[in-house]
Amino acid sequence: VSRWHSFPYPFVTPQVRRSIVCGTPLIDAERGAEALGAVLSTLSERRGVKRSRVLAVPKVSQDGPVFEAFQTAAHASGLPFIVYESWDRGLICRRPEPNYEGNFSPDFRANLRRRRRRLADELGVDPIVVDRTGDPAALDRYLDLEASGYKTKSGLAMETEPGEREFFRDMCQRFAASGRLRLLAMEVGDRTLAMLTWIRGGDGLFGFRMSYDEQFARY
Repeated sequence: VSRWHSFPYPFVTPQVRRSIVCGTPLIDAERGAEALGAVLSTLSERRGVKRSRVLAVPKVSQDGPVFEAFQTAAHASGLPFIVYESWDRGLICRRPEPNYEGNFSPDFRANLRRRRRRLADELGVDPIVVDRTGDPAALDRYLDLEASGYKTKSGLAMETEPGEREFFRDMCQRFAASGRLRLLAMEVGDRTLAMLTWIRGGDGLFGFRMSYDEQFARY
């Protein structure tokens, strides 16, 4: 790329899939540093062709062996290794009792209750949260819900990119088969107001995709 973030300088960088907020590459567990070393050496040899001396690898987890392999490969190649920015990704640690609202401030909880009351008043009935993990039709319902709103206009909906709808469906089915998917829906009768997908990793749940009926966005 001719520039990266605010730097007006050519960078070499991998393209992280739009629907995934993780750029950690898949490498061999035993020879990962060797593989990454080959990548770095090749890029160094071809820097005259690529017109860049900087490789930027976005959104790599700093907690695992891949990050360590990157460091090892860079040092072995005599290249500097710099962490440009880092942040903690949100993770819900599951509890025996669903008392997660205690994590939020009293003002935030009061605002949630107020919005729930107003939503119920408009609908004439309280919406309910339903676990749709085992419902095969729920995946298409999520995709249709996402495609009906602002994500399509801004090009973020999976419907706007060839192959992403199929990727999402296949990915969710595989995670569901191994008991690692949660797909929750807020519903009133046969109407879906919002849907949320989670992926289980160890003792935690990672939020993956969320969408909602924009007619009720103010709630």
